Amino acid sequence: MKARITERDFARMFRLPKSDIPVLARSLIGTYDLAYDFAGTDDLAEYVLNFLKLLNNGLVVRSREENRMAFECGWMENFQELVQSTPDGYELALRPKYYRGSKFFRYRNRLVTTTNPQLEYELFVVARLCLFHNYLRGAETICELGCGTCVNLLFLSRLLPEARLMGFDWTTASGRIAHELGGRLSKPISGHLLDLLDPDPSVEIPPGAAIISIHAFEQLGRDFGAALDLIMRSKPSVVLQYEPVLEFYDEETLLDHLALHYCRKRGYLEGYYRRLLKMEGEGRVKILAAYRPYLGGVIHESSVLVWKPV
Repeated sequence: MKARITERDFARMFRLPKSDIPVLARSLIGTYDLAYDFAGTDDLAEYVLNFLKLLNNGLVVRSREENRMAFECGWMENFQELVQSTPDGYELALRPKYYRGSKFFRYRNRLVTTTNPQLEYELFVVARLCLFHNYLRGAETICELGCGTCVNLLFLSRLLPEARLMGFDWTTASGRIAHELGGRLSKPISGHLLDLLDPDPSVEIPPGAAIISIHAFEQLGRDFGAALDLIMRSKPSVVLQYEPVLEFYDEETLLDHLALHYCRKRGYLEGYYRRLLKMEGEGRVKILAAYRPYLGGVIHESSVLVWKPV
């Protein structure tokens, strides 16, 4: 039976009153094809087979340097497309190339199918707009750690036009994109080189800024200590993170079991939420929100963490 993801669904997933969905997100919900159907037996068999083939692909596991170079090359391609684009094409130019499209998607702990191969990315766009609107309103400075293609900075510039935006990433391409974007939009957007695995101690994040990470800490695996120390030293007003939280998965269900297997093989973020809980118990941080919206990708899902140093 066909169904469609609606404003009410986004309000439920991201803990917003339905009337508080941002206008830009409402417009996209009305424009995007967000229809889906629950997967049947044959669909599930196809999905699991594709998943197992992916796990056996040698490209799933990369060294730190291979990872960095892959992102450097990928983001440079986005930079070149940005330079050649007009304002109405900025978002497409900054879309990461790893969104290749799929008939499958994870939603509400079920496997669903869609005729819109870009459903994963389009839902991700609306999800970010809801998160930014819910947790960053009033922020004068917003710093994104692991800003990648800087598409989040583009969304923030539209949603919170008065905010100063700073992007930090371990690639030089990201810095070039941020500076190019700031110039083209005539907005205070800047890019800064920062390796989250080994942060340069001279890098400064303005005290009281809001800090965000979106699908960036996932690359740190268990080596998140230096990045967490950087955040604590910076004394942000709030930290908003949309990252995989493995503690929220249920290993006794098929989709979650597969997602956990994939995340661990990729070496994605693990133990971070437990560390925050420990720090909260020590009186060092306050966790404002921690939940799984059950809005998945094709292979795994991200959850919401909102916290601040005490």
